Amino acid sequence: MHRNWHSLIASRAATNANVASRTRVLGIPKAGTGPLRAFTTSPTSLDASLAGSPQSPNVWTPECGVALDEFLTKKPSSLMQQTHGGKAAVESLSVIRTRPTADTSRHESAKEEAAEMLREAEAKVQAIRDDESLPKRAVKKKGILGKKQLKQAVWDDAHEKLKEIAVRHGYVSGQGVVFLKQEKADGVWFSVAHSVVSGALSTTNVYGANMVVGPDHETRAWGSTSLRLSMSNVFDRDEVTELMRTLMRQHGVKLTLVKFDLHKAMGLDKGKIKSHVWLHSNLLSNDDFKKLRKEYYGEFHSKSTE
Repeated sequence: MHRNWHSLIASRAATNANVASRTRVLGIPKAGTGPLRAFTTSPTSLDASLAGSPQSPNVWTPECGVALDEFLTKKPSSLMQQTHGGKAAVESLSVIRTRPTADTSRHESAKEEAAEMLREAEAKVQAIRDDESLPKRAVKKKGILGKKQLKQAVWDDAHEKLKEIAVRHGYVSGQGVVFLKQEKADGVWFSVAHSVVSGALSTTNVYGANMVVGPDHETRAWGSTSLRLSMSNVFDRDEVTELMRTLMRQHGVKLTLVKFDLHKAMGLDKGKIKSHVWLHSNLLSNDDFKKLRKEYYGEFHSKSTE
């Protein structure tokens, strides 16, 4: 009765096994899950923070003519007051050390291929929705998959394919995300901003940092605070692992996840196709984080008593 759809699942399982084999070589972890939605292209990384103005007062670059320490007198906590006061839905501060050169023609090709792939995936999902012969829920005793599981297989496949498209076209930039408690935002921002420009983070593939304050669809919280680190290549496992170590050892914060820009460029940032390439648990164990945290706070307390 459900032979066609179950054949699809079997086919997808074989495909995903091949994908997993290839993506391990590329350094891509197992895909997350989430439903598809309508998509449009949008700015990525720090580009949006510069839109509409030659030089935003909330953005620092080496060419802006303002000393970094002077720029950093504007703190995330002051943005929180503006946000809570209703002046803006989202506020941000950005520090950009340099801008990587992007091959825009290859990026456009990636978007075109991704758009076609997403249209095909959406058609498959819609066909599952419309097939009245399929049960809404799985019947485990009979080994029958429900619509939810069938759609999930399509979404997982789309997530894997989107990452493969990004790598194949060299569209490998993205962002590392750190969620912060508001009371720690000012100190972390000051430390990380200096580090990106001339400290430990300047030797990684991080080229900019963005502190975002406001309602955040990822945390569902008003006044949420997140640090975004723009990276030239989020698919390089060794580079991302080193970034995680540096953030914890030098700044005492844990990189929560790493997202890829093609996902955002396709307008999927508020959808349920997962945006991450890595989660922190993919690269470092809890024991690793505990050791690095202990080293950070040991050094921090040692300096504070000098």
